[in-house]
Amino acid sequence: MKELNLPGDKSLTHRYLLFAALASGTSVLENFPESDDCLRTLSILERLKIHYRSLGQQTIEIDGNPKFIHKTYPPFSFDCGNSGTTMRLFCAILASLQGQWTLTGDQSLLARPMDRIVDPLIALGHHIVLANAPHPPVHIEGKKTAIEKLHYSLPMASAQLKTALLFYALINEIPASLGGHIESRDHTEVFLKSQDFAIQRNEKQLNLNDTYKNLKAFKVKTPSDPSSAAFFIGVRLLTPGEKFKINHLLHNPTRSFYIDLLIAMGASLELKNKRNVLGETVVDLEVHYSENLNHQFHIQTHQIASLIDELPFLIVLFALTPGESIIEGVNELKHKESNRLESTRELLSCFGLEESLHISHDSVRVTNSSRRNSLQLKKHFTSKDHRMLMLRTLLEKIAKVPSQFREEEISSLNTSLPNFTHYLKI
Repeated sequence: MKELNLPGDKSLTHRYLLFAALASGTSVLENFPESDDCLRTLSILERLKIHYRSLGQQTIEIDGNPKFIHKTYPPFSFDCGNSGTTMRLFCAILASLQGQWTLTGDQSLLARPMDRIVDPLIALGHHIVLANAPHPPVHIEGKKTAIEKLHYSLPMASAQLKTALLFYALINEIPASLGGHIESRDHTEVFLKSQDFAIQRNEKQLNLNDTYKNLKAFKVKTPSDPSSAAFFIGVRLLTPGEKFKINHLLHNPTRSFYIDLLIAMGASLELKNKRNVLGETVVDLEVHYSENLNHQFHIQTHQIASLIDELPFLIVLFALTPGESIIEGVNELKHKESNRLESTRELLSCFGLEESLHISHDSVRVTNSSRRNSLQLKKHFTSKDHRMLMLRTLLEKIAKVPSQFREEEISSLNTSLPNFTHYLKI
């Protein structure tokens, strides 16, 4: 049986890097994803005098230096590339440090809204300007907060906003009470609980009453990215071939809902060797070709936060298998690395599947076009969005069309999964 060892999850890695920087002692991150997004976060930390060493074999050591939050820094500008996580998290962190900063990014990132994180920081008394409101670049004049407790109701389910505010509270040593839409991915909370931090959560409220001073160095083999895994799972489910196993796969409930849906569709998936890594559930996933997939789902808005990165994949999968499904609350797709709703429609059209996707305001209906066995490439599709390029390759494999990537497309793939073509050999 073939085995697939994917790089560590990006969402986890951004957080582990920040926790390691704030911790006392030297932390070790194994299975470090050398994606451009995570390297951007590491580069900002390096500008803040956090030292790290590459040990080879996707392993780095980070010397924690919590004193960096008390220093005064000369003005500097930083290019976050395509990484929205880097920009949003550092808006909150740099706002709490003494200095003047500008955060910018590539063309895609400059089109993404940053008001969701900037507005609450302004309300907390910070001077932050969006040069092209509500879009970046972001100009920040940092200072320590004068407030004694952070209260905020999240207006949307955003893990980046939630995490930014939790780091803000940790750095400023103030209690935090977050309400509203807190139902997004919970990696930050899971890590803090694993370190015995004073953090409690129920369906309506998330409370943190602890500080960065209690962070200790840690060693972790970062679990593999379930969002990248979705593509490879789809390839094997839809095309005959030898079963394979994805090792050390993150199976956090706020990230693995799409796997539950695949199993409900009749996918032959086996979750084995379930274990705990710094509070996160990790499994080895065996994937078999599954001939009789079908779907009949009504996915509601409150479920979208745990599916947001896999929605385009699911839409394509639904279009290729018998059934009819409705997905509500899809507008957030318009604010990712591309307008992923429009990009998915365009991608399906390029393979003659345009009749499968029916878009209506904030919802979509997906039906099977019955063309899977005769799928043909009608016109070339390209994108600067790594997820959309992965999906194109899935459709090319089904249509038996050779996958070829332009230089700029490889650059886009590297933001998320370097050496993508290497992993195609499953």
